[in-house]
Amino acid sequence: MKNHFQVYRFNVGLLQATEIPLLLSFYLFLLI
Repeated sequence: MKNHFQVYRFNVGLLQATEIPLLLSFYLFLLI
């Protein structure tokens, strides 16, 4: 159970780490 929770936390962190630059590049694209 603990291992499953660590994998879940890792996936959430990975999602946020890839989501933020995508949002930033999207906003920059709108500004240009």
